[in-house]
Formats: sequence, C-alpha cells, structure tokens
Amino acid sequence: MKELISIIIPVYNRESYVIETLNSINKQTYTTWECILVDDGSTDQSIDLINKFIKDKPKYKLYRRPKSKIKGANSCRNFGFSKSSGSLVKFFDSDDLMTPDHLELCRNAIFAYEKDFVVSDSINFYNNEFRGKPYEFDRRSSQLNMINFAMYRVAWITDDLLLKRELAEKLRFKEGIEDNASEYHYNLKLLGLTLNGLLLPEVNTYRRIHDSNMINTTLKRNIDQILAENKFTALEYVEDLSTAELQRWFLSGYIQLSFKLTLSKKWPKYTWRSIPYLARYYSFFKAGVYPLALVTGYLFGKGYNVVKYIRS
Repeated sequence: MKELISIIIPVYNRESYVIETLNSINKQTYTTWECILVDDGSTDQSIDLINKFIKDKPKYKLYRRPKSKIKGANSCRNFGFSKSSGSLVKFFDSDDLMTPDHLELCRNAIFAYEKDFVVSDSINFYNNEFRGKPYEFDRRSSQLNMINFAMYRVAWITDDLLLKRELAEKLRFKEGIEDNASEYHYNLKLLGLTLNGLLLPEVNTYRRIHDSNMINTTLKRNIDQILAENKFTALEYVEDLSTAELQRWFLSGYIQLSFKLTLSKKWPKYTWRSIPYLARYYSFFKAGVYPLALVTGYLFGKGYNVVKYIRS
C-alpha cells in the first residue's frame, strides 16, 4: 500500500487563485494523498468556491480555524496538521502551483535515499512570466545544517518541503508572529532535530508573486524591526537544539538591529527578554550596559561604539 501524503493548506481571501492551486493538486501523478484546507476567516468568495470544487471529492477536507486559535497561516497549518493522518506531510500555500510530478518526485526520493525529509526547488512567477527562484545556491554541494540555514547559505520556502510524520510531530509553526519568520523557525528546528535530508535540484513548485504576497506586504513595515524580531524569536525557538555559536550569532544580530531602531526613535521589542541571554552568552556586565546603550541611542543618537563592544 502506498504512503498517504497529507497536503495542508491555509486559506485567506484567495478567491482568484485557490481553485488553480487545487487543480494542480488534482493533476498529481502520485494519487495517494489527502488535502486539508483550513480557512483563516476569509471574507471573499474563497470558501464558496472551495466547497463547490470539493463536492464529491472525498480526498479534500475543509475546516475553519477555531476561534480559540490565533489568527494567521501558522495557526491554520498547526490545526490542519492535527486533522491530518498521512505518514508524509506537505505544507502548501493557497496561491501556488504544483507541477504534476511534485508529490511523486519528493515521495520517491525520501524512500530511495532513506531520508527523513526532502526539499525540492521552486521558481517565482508573475502574470505567467517566470521571475527567478526564491533562493539561489548550489543545491548539489551545499551542506544542510542549522548555521547554513540561519545565514541563508541554504534556504527554501515551505512549499518545497516534504517530511515524514514522525518528524513533523516534533515540530510546530510558531503562532502570533510574521508567517515567513515562523517558516524560518520551523525549518531551523527541523535541522536541529535531524540532518538526514536531501536537497533536490528539480523545480516542482511555481510560487506566485502578487501584491498581497507576504514578501511584499512585510516590506511595507520597517525591515529592521522585522529582522530584529525574527532573530530574537529564532534564538528562543531553537534554544534547546542550537549551538552557543549560533545563539551568539542570532543575539549579535538582534543587538545591532535593535540599536539601529532606537536611532530612528523606535523602541525594539524583546529588550528585557534579551538581557538573560546577553548575560549567558556574553557577560553580566554587557547585559547591564545594553539597555543603557539603547536609551542613549533613542535620546541622543549615540552609542555605536558601546554596542560594538557589547557584540565583541
């Protein structure tokens, strides 16, 4: 009997794209799958269109995010996983497209090479024109490990990943933060749990670029604020699995970016939560100096050399 693949898709206001996504799943050459769709409170016609599409298609199940769960794609992914039953797990976005051999290629690679997870490749498209890949690196020679992923020497989007259920059971998307940050954390923790994965060279996802993409909307916020929060939440999320070197790298980046925020009169998030980490990975003295440097930056626009000393 073939392994069941659970495809988990969060949905929010995707009336223009979601049926095209589901059609690409319907065309898969590997046919042993279930598709779990979780609505995040759509206000357009997405749910009506989905209900019409999945009628008489028992492989599809549509749920609504429980009101007790935090709004966001990450909550929907976690809830969808709890409703799934496949021995292999695939998270996918409601506006992207699978090539017909997407599932078959990834499933076959996991068992042929005896891996816990595989990562295929993807390409961006906009109005039916290809716009390059989300991440460019040598997939044949690059090493899979936490530090390489943290520094974007290797990287992938969520659509690219297929993993075994026993591994997915040990992971959860962090809820209540930027969706793309949580995907970064999820994959970091995956690499902390196992390095038994494989990077496939084949492109088998078409990633749609449009005005409401997370990548585009997050750029409307202060990018330094996003990056600072991402580094600190990553530090906390993988604390039990990462090395001291990686923790210091996250913390150093957070210190630099948080100080930069104070120069533009923005107080950084997680200031007080970061102090115990400063004491642990640097020194108690530097942990005490750090908030003073932030105040100096905020009030007087000075303190760069102090921050440089703290990070040394």
